[in-house]
Amino acid sequence: MYLFLARFALYFIATCYGAAPLSITQGIGDTWLDYYGCATDHGNLWIAINELKQTSQAQLDNLNEKINQQKEILARQPQLCQGRTNYTQWKPYWGSHGISAHVDTSHCRFQAVPAYFTSLSGYQSHWTTIGMTSIYAESKSGFDVYLMHTEGAKDTNDVCLSPYCIKAANYLLESIDETIDPCEDFYQFACGTWLKNTRIPPENGKHRSRSRLTIRLENALVDFFSTSPPQNDTIEPRAIINARRLYDSCMDEDAIEIEDIDVILSLVKTEFGGWPALEGLTWNESTFDLSHLTRKLNQYNNFILYTIKSVADDKNSSVRSIRIDPSNFLLKNLMHFSKGTKVRDAYYEFFYSLTEALTNDTSTIDDDVDALQNFELEIME
Repeated sequence: MYLFLARFALYFIATCYGAAPLSITQGIGDTWLDYYGCATDHGNLWIAINELKQTSQAQLDNLNEKINQQKEILARQPQLCQGRTNYTQWKPYWGSHGISAHVDTSHCRFQAVPAYFTSLSGYQSHWTTIGMTSIYAESKSGFDVYLMHTEGAKDTNDVCLSPYCIKAANYLLESIDETIDPCEDFYQFACGTWLKNTRIPPENGKHRSRSRLTIRLENALVDFFSTSPPQNDTIEPRAIINARRLYDSCMDEDAIEIEDIDVILSLVKTEFGGWPALEGLTWNESTFDLSHLTRKLNQYNNFILYTIKSVADDKNSSVRSIRIDPSNFLLKNLMHFSKGTKVRDAYYEFFYSLTEALTNDTSTIDDDVDALQNFELEIME
């Protein structure tokens, strides 16, 4: 291990505070560092780098240059503020493997949630242990800092410390509200910070953590099916083989162009009983069966009027309930009703163009699209 000292100027912070400032350092990789002897105009930086046996003066000069570059960057950002813990003791967290504390920044009077950072990262110091920190539950008035001590987990076989487990644990930590007593309101304790920091997209009636997982899953599936199947003797399950065929058929644009719209028209006519917008004046309403149509569309996981689900009761998870929800109409996902003129126009253009591409009889398209739009609005009311 090679040790060296570097002296660096702190004029940029001293100018802002006029007194010995709070000096912040950060180590990355197999390094640790410490500062000491800080005054209003300078400080000393002690750095140890593992397994670095020889360091030339040129390397040291390069390091000093990088430190000075960071100094100049920070000099242009004087609005730094130090958080306070008000001498609060660190609290045990995650058994014996971690501790946490709340840092108060209300005195900084931030107008928005700022970028918080700490100097407790990497190899903690040359005096103590190896650990890692995480900041969570950020707000304008403070944040919580969590320090995991890996020494405490050496003799424990039931604690997962993989990057995935740590990421999952951090997500949970960012969701809870430690200011709430879990014995009084466990829901608010477990989800309070998530509720406070999560905004429902304006086009959705609801939002949940599973929504992000769904998007990630969809992206993962696209990546999986976009790759070729294994070329060795591995035999994929039939479900995977069929899924690949379905995906490939959807992505085969040349075959789709050759088949043109015949497949769609056949499906609409034989499976769903026809569509009046496509048949124009030849449409025979007496042959239409709404029950048959809804059953067929349900098989395609398309619920046009409402959805029926068996779900766990919100207040008693041991009880199953039947829940009926309104369908996920296109207009519902696209518009605020108070300012939806542009959306309605775009909706009209979309359906008009779609219908016009599928039929040569355009005699009733205008009336059909208007009726469809008004029907959805009436249902949603």
